[in-house]
Amino acid sequence: MEFIDQPTAPEVAPHQAFLSLPPDKQEAIRQACLKEFVDHGYHGASTNHIHEAAGISKGLIFHYFGSKKNLFLYLFDRTLEYFWDRMVGSGVADWPKDVFERISLLSLQKVRLFEENPLYYRFVFEGQLNFPKGLEAEMAERTRATTQRGYAILFKDIDLSTFRPDIDPQKAIEVVVITMNGLADKYLGIIRRSQDPDRALRLTEGILGEFREYQRILKLGMCRPEPARPGSG
Repeated sequence: MEFIDQPTAPEVAPHQAFLSLPPDKQEAIRQACLKEFVDHGYHGASTNHIHEAAGISKGLIFHYFGSKKNLFLYLFDRTLEYFWDRMVGSGVADWPKDVFERISLLSLQKVRLFEENPLYYRFVFEGQLNFPKGLEAEMAERTRATTQRGYAILFKDIDLSTFRPDIDPQKAIEVVVITMNGLADKYLGIIRRSQDPDRALRLTEGILGEFREYQRILKLGMCRPEPARPGSG
């Protein structure tokens, strides 16, 4: 399986008048909008509450974003970019070359970011957990693009020599992906049934522990034995 860097879904851009506002004013408006969507969902969100919380007129909201749909998609794109920027930073040069070590590093980094930014986390998570009615196509495209982008980053410049010589490294990576997706689907099913996005953070320790156990099993079967440490015998 080959993963290449995929283009992201087309982003929804706000009006230039919004982009011309001071950065702190832009962020205050985004925060007010995010909180309204998180508290009341896409269909229950009220522009009246947003303009009151943001300290701007209701008309300006539509002037800046055009519609509630555009506002939601803009916020989703912007929030995803925030997480991508924080996750990737200056690049992958300093990341572990071992695919299993990299998965562990990025999983922990992702959890820390979510814990540091609960409003952003809830908005992105709930948007992907339950696509708002009327936005299914746009959200499905964003989810697909996010998954492809994640794999492109995860497997960029990894060291394939750690796999055993009798194993096709691309097929090995595919097994890793299938395992990751299976575990993700398992826990998403639990969270969907409970309708409690915060449960994902409460399950973090158990999820990461299970990922590590599966990684250990896969690594034993697919990778070269690690050299014995001096004095370990």
